[in-house]
This record gives sequence, C-alpha cells and structure tokens, in this order.
Amino acid sequence: MCDGESGQKGKDEYVHDAEDVKLSDGIAEIDQITDHLKDTGHSQLVTSRPRNGWIFLALFHELTWGMYPVSTRYIQVVLGLNGLIVLSCSFALALCVIQVGTRPGLGGRDGWWIGLRYSLLTFSRGATNMLSSKFTSALYCQLITQLTPLVIVMLSRVFLAEPLPKFFFPSLLIATSGSLLVIGGQSGFKWSGITGGDIIGLGLAMVSIFFLAGMFVFIKASNSSLTKPVLLSWQFMNTLPLGLLAMATTADPAESFHRFGDLSWHGMVICVVFAIYHVLFGNLCQVICVRKVGPSFLGSLQPLRLLSNIIGGYIVLGEPVRSVMSWMGLLLIAGALTAFIFAQKQKDSPSAAPTLSTTPHQDAVKYGKVSG
Repeated sequence: MCDGESGQKGKDEYVHDAEDVKLSDGIAEIDQITDHLKDTGHSQLVTSRPRNGWIFLALFHELTWGMYPVSTRYIQVVLGLNGLIVLSCSFALALCVIQVGTRPGLGGRDGWWIGLRYSLLTFSRGATNMLSSKFTSALYCQLITQLTPLVIVMLSRVFLAEPLPKFFFPSLLIATSGSLLVIGGQSGFKWSGITGGDIIGLGLAMVSIFFLAGMFVFIKASNSSLTKPVLLSWQFMNTLPLGLLAMATTADPAESFHRFGDLSWHGMVICVVFAIYHVLFGNLCQVICVRKVGPSFLGSLQPLRLLSNIIGGYIVLGEPVRSVMSWMGLLLIAGALTAFIFAQKQKDSPSAAPTLSTTPHQDAVKYGKVSG
C-alpha cells in the first residue's frame, strides 16, 4: 500500500515538474517573440505609447541641436575664442558630471579597444564640426548636417552590406538639390558670393557628417556591450586631444588663452551655457530620447533643426535667409527627409509584424492550464 502511494506521489511530482518545464518553455518562447518584435522595429506592440513629456523632450532635443552651429559660430566669430579649447573644456566638465553622477566606469579591459576607436571617431567629428562653423555660416553647416541620415544609409550599405531602403536615391537627389538651391539663393547664384571660407566650412561639415555616420555604424557593427553612459564617457575623454589640436593649429597659443582672461561676464555665461546646455544636456538628452520615443520617431523630427537654426542665426548672428530660392531649397530638404523617414516607418508598420497564434498549446489543454 505504501509502495502504491509513494509510486502515485512520485508520478504526481513528475507531472508537476513536467508542467513547470513546459510553462517555463512557454515563458521563454514569449520572451523570444517579444525580443524579436523589438529588434525588428515593432516595439510599439509590446511597449506603451510614448508619453507627451518624452515627446516634448524629443522636440526640445531637435531644436537644441539646430542651435549648435549658431552657438559655435558665435563663440568663435563674435567672442573671438578658440572653439577647440572651449569644446575641450566642455568635454572635461561633461566627463566629470557623467563619471561622478552615474559612475559607469570605462567598460573594463574588454571595452577599452572599442572605447578607443569610438573616441577617435567622436574626436574627429567634434573637431571638424566645431571648425566648420568658424569658416562659414551656421545655416550652411546645418544644411550639410541634415544629410546625415542618408550618409548613414550609404555607410551601412558599404560596411554592413545592408540593403538600401526604398526611396533612398530620390530622397538623396532632392535633398542635395535643395542644399544647392539654398547655397545658390544665399550667394545670389554668383561665384563671387561664395567665399573661400564658405568652401572650407562646407568641406569640413561634409567630412564631419561622415564621421558622425561612422559613429552610428561602428556601434552597430561592433555589437558593443558598452552602455550609453560609458560610450559618452569615452566621447568626453577627447579633452586632451582637442586641446593639443587647438595648440597645433593656433599661431599664438598664449594669445588664445589670454582672450579667455579678457572675457566679459556675458561671454563667460555663453561658454558655460554652451558646455552645460549643448555638450552635456544635448548628448544626454539624445540617449534618453532614443530610448523613450525610439530612433524612428526622433529621426522624423530632424527637420525641426532647420527651424531653430534659421531663427537663431537671424537673431543671434544676423544671418538671415536672403531669397525666395533659399526658402524653396529649405522646403525641399525638409520635405525629402520627412518623406524618406516616413516611408521607412510605413515599411516597419505593425501590419508587417509576425502574427501570434491564439490557439492554446495542446499540452496546456492536456494539463488543464487552459480550458479547451
């Protein structure tokens, strides 16, 4: 009798264990489906809609970066400061805040090689971006920056063998034509209206967006396990290289530092605001926005950068949009980028998501977990 009871008890325990195994397998399968939905751009099926607060932050983020060329040009042209030194000091402040506030470290020994290469890309991006606004108008710098999404697609095609998204070439053609139309409108369609400084600035801006696109492609290609705060820390560690580059490209380094001593309180406030608002807040805000609203939604707001750049350039620098042709070119650029990003969102719409079966698993019915 006891042997029969113990045998029945053992059988019940075996069935119970089998139920637990199948339940855990089901949970694991659901987790895999959830991860697949997120990886394929269907995270809206498993996450809630972004709150209005995050959407507002995303709007503010895009307007902030539209003002970046305006601020860097004001610092270098109006205040007469060495922009690379200002950027170097800003990076030092941002690095201290990140490391003290979050203590992310630098990713350990395994993360150093990735971090160093990423740091080299961000150094090149930061230096060329800062210097471009020294030579040409803030509007021209922003025009080139608007082409970044298209450059990312091209580099992804070359280095990651990713297929080109639909409407890529029409978008590239229209956006490039719009940029040329703006430059032509600003210069009166005369070669004399384009200075040597404009050519240097436009060239630096074009090189800069390739470094920026390279940063995104590198992160994806390396499958880096480094967290965003760690990557930001490596970016802000460019303090010393930027300072050395500033010394190497300055005829009189002592004079450059002397200008900081002669700054008025107004100039000091501008530099501090640049360090906190653009360098620290701008980069942190980008990390938050990508996580909270998604890269597709954030990318769809990029034309707002042109808006804040135009307004800021006119009010702060006295650099207005001078002709109807320039306005037409700006509309072409904004329209082409908006349509291109919208087309990619349509391709990744929920209708293309894999369907989930609502039929209970046969073992679930068998073991009485779901009523048949």
